Amino acid sequence: WSEAVPALPLGLAITSALLVFLSGTVEAACRARDLRRSARLLALGAAFALLFLAGQAWNWRALLGTRAPGTRPSFYEFNFYLLTILHALHVLGGIALHAVAWARARARGPGARAILRYNATYWHFLAGVWAVILGNLLLTRMNHPSSTWLGPASVALLGLCAVAVLGYQVLAMRAFWSRGMKGFACW
Repeated sequence: WSEAVPALPLGLAITSALLVFLSGTVEAACRARDLRRSARLLALGAAFALLFLAGQAWNWRALLGTRAPGTRPSFYEFNFYLLTILHALHVLGGIALHAVAWARARARGPGARAILRYNATYWHFLAGVWAVILGNLLLTRMNHPSSTWLGPASVALLGLCAVAVLGYQVLAMRAFWSRGMKGFACW
C-alpha cells in the first residue's frame, strides 16, 4: 500500500445532503394524506437517490484523480471504495423497493401505506449507515490507523454495523414473508 493519504472528495458533503433530503422526502411521502401526493414525493425521492449515485461516481473519480500517476493506492483508498461501493449497491437495491412503493402509491393499491413505511424505514436506515461510514472515513484518514486506537475502533464499529445490518435484514425478510411479500423476502 502507498503511504499517501488522499483528501476526501468535496462531493461527499453534497451526496450526504442528498441522502438527508431523500430521507425527509420519503418520510413526507409516508405522512401525506393523499397517495397521489405520496407518489409525487417518491418521484422526487427517486431523483435524490439517482443524484446520490451520480455524485458517488463523481467522488470515486475525484479520489482516483488525486493519486499521482504510477503510485500504488493507499489502504485508505481501498477502505473508501469498499465502503462507498457497498453502500451504493444498497442504494440500488433501495431504488427497486422505492419503485414498488411509488407504483403502489400511484395506483392507490392495497398495502400502499405499509410499503410506504417500509420504504421510509429502509432509507432512514441507509442514511444512518452512511453517517457511520462517513464518520469512519473521517476518523481513519491517516497513514497507519492501526498504530492508534482509531484503527481497531473503526474495525469494531464496522463490525457492529455489519451485525446491525444483518439483523435488520433478517427482521425485514421476516416482515415481508409474514405479509405475503415472499418475492421481497427472498430478494
